[in-house]
Amino acid sequence: MVDPLLIVHTFYQRPGGEDAVYRAEAALLEAHGHTVERLEFHNDELNSMSRLGAARRAIHNSSAAEVIEQRVRQTRARIVHFHNTFPLLSPSVYAAARRGGARVIQTLHNYRLVCPSALMLRDGAPCDLCVGRAFAWPAVRYACYRDSRAASAVVATMLSAHRSRGTWTSQVDAYIAVSDFLGRQVARGGIPRERILVKGPHLQHDPGCGSHDQEFVLFAGRLSEEKGVRVLLEAWTRLRAPIELRIVGDGPLRDEVEAAAARDTRIRLVGHVPAQDVVQAMQRARLLVAPSVWYEGAPVVFAEAAATGLPIVSTRIGAIPESVEDGVSGVLVPPRDAQALADAVAQLWADTARRVQMQRAARRRFEERMSAGAAYARLAAIYEQVSEGKH
Repeated sequence: MVDPLLIVHTFYQRPGGEDAVYRAEAALLEAHGHTVERLEFHNDELNSMSRLGAARRAIHNSSAAEVIEQRVRQTRARIVHFHNTFPLLSPSVYAAARRGGARVIQTLHNYRLVCPSALMLRDGAPCDLCVGRAFAWPAVRYACYRDSRAASAVVATMLSAHRSRGTWTSQVDAYIAVSDFLGRQVARGGIPRERILVKGPHLQHDPGCGSHDQEFVLFAGRLSEEKGVRVLLEAWTRLRAPIELRIVGDGPLRDEVEAAAARDTRIRLVGHVPAQDVVQAMQRARLLVAPSVWYEGAPVVFAEAAATGLPIVSTRIGAIPESVEDGVSGVLVPPRDAQALADAVAQLWADTARRVQMQRAARRRFEERMSAGAAYARLAAIYEQVSEGKH
């Protein structure tokens, strides 16, 4: 018996994938009849604080800890599942939940426990300089968090202080990593590997297979260097076939994309569209191209593509091979290799039979690993294990 459950999340000032995962998992549990108490905070509260006050709360927030402990006692929650505590709540809330009598689970949506920026990304390339260090000096030196040495120092201090206190190892019963790759990186930072369980993303609503009958390749994501946008544009200069590239999204490289579209009529910038429009585009596209050059966590866009039966051409880096089965549900190429990307797109575009096989494989992979049914089975098993003290 794991009920009642208390699920805690702090929304970011800029909405993102973690917010979507929190909502999807809470709704999933409620749909299966669990007694779920949601406790939500918002980092907009930081706007009314001084910098010093915000820094102190990022390291230890006694007010948030008090709220958590009271809510656990009121609801008699057996398990408290935290999604995001950063920076408003601080890691002090874990001990508070335990004082209230609950066991504690923390989902690892990103690399924050080993990297102050949470991305393991610096200057557009993967970076692990801080992993395993007692204090994340490189992050301070390179101003990795918000381009600020002072803010980076606060995050590094928070990580170091709670590592010294044993917060990560004594106050959290289990971690849920969104990919095995992410779990391995966090384990390098000192979290016991056996305490890290893996549960990938899932979709709250199954959009169903698409027709994939329109002649375009889709890119859907942030227009930024780490997403491989420059590599993508370079690949299209090497691609000789008349293949339309439809780009959905917005970001700091928008000007470069607009310039490329002005030079090459095969490139069409759609810009930002609602999430349901992205999925509809996936249902019509022949291929999804995702040439990331960083350690993606577990992007929901891969689950959406798999649900629609859309083959993916992506890169062999980080957790991506966990989402895209090379040669089965898509094709993986080395990161930053524009020629390999162009070749893979051209070959798969021209091979209808192979694409159809991949469409079926992608859909099958979704049903087995990323559907609501698969996600609930995995989450329920994790809760049972934690409730029984097996972690």
